Amino acid sequence: METELPGLGQAIVYRTSREVALAKGPPPKGVEILSQNLIVLNRNLPRPAATQSVVYRFKYRGDEDPATLLPQDERQTVKNLQGKTFDLAVKAVRSSDGDKAGDPGKEFLESNFYLNSEDKDVKEKAEKAVGKETDPWKKAQLIEKWIRANMKYDNGAPFNSSDKIISECKGDCRHAGVLGAAMSRAVGVPSRTAVGLVYVEDRVKGPSLGFHMWFEVWVKGKWLALDGMQGDGSVGADHIKIADSSWHDVQSLTPFLPVTMVLGKIDIEIVKVE
Repeated sequence: METELPGLGQAIVYRTSREVALAKGPPPKGVEILSQNLIVLNRNLPRPAATQSVVYRFKYRGDEDPATLLPQDERQTVKNLQGKTFDLAVKAVRSSDGDKAGDPGKEFLESNFYLNSEDKDVKEKAEKAVGKETDPWKKAQLIEKWIRANMKYDNGAPFNSSDKIISECKGDCRHAGVLGAAMSRAVGVPSRTAVGLVYVEDRVKGPSLGFHMWFEVWVKGKWLALDGMQGDGSVGADHIKIADSSWHDVQSLTPFLPVTMVLGKIDIEIVKVE
């Protein structure tokens, strides 16, 4: 599979055997996607994780339809669409005070290649993290807290399935997102991962948005977001979602590819903060 990664060039993904993939040889040259593709903002975002709502103005230079470029849900809504310029209103949703039952689909609860929720270690760690808690939202928050406390940050760690991630317990936002989703499923909470942008204070470029990944859980008819890299019990309006995935029938990195529709093709400025 070939794809063009803005700022990085062409990437080619090969399907091969386990033996070839694990064969010894020189390590591939790594590229830090976050630092290579920061989107510089016009102003800073005070206390980003605690921010309740933000209106961002997008200027898009790509070929996709701006109206459907980003998912819209309870957290984020496209407004004031004019050509390829639009506003995105993002708000923090921090509670599960709904009464909808609903069913997100069995793919959000089943174990799969990357979200290996049936793994013994994943199940044991998840059950230990939630203890005797029975409320789905509180279970997921306890899992987020466990990841924040136990995962060592390492952006050089190879991306892997949840059973491999939890055995080493190190990685970056990708590892934390996959592990959070898998551990949630292990204790009966439907989940998925989300990719998008998050606010960062870069030492060189200043206030910016960079690539990020987190996880979402289905509670009382709505998807609620959590971030194992932050461990705050919810996410603020500093997270902008580009896509989400259940990882059902996936054995490649295709859930990351929607980010390439945005990185290198947009300018963003902050219009309003609450």
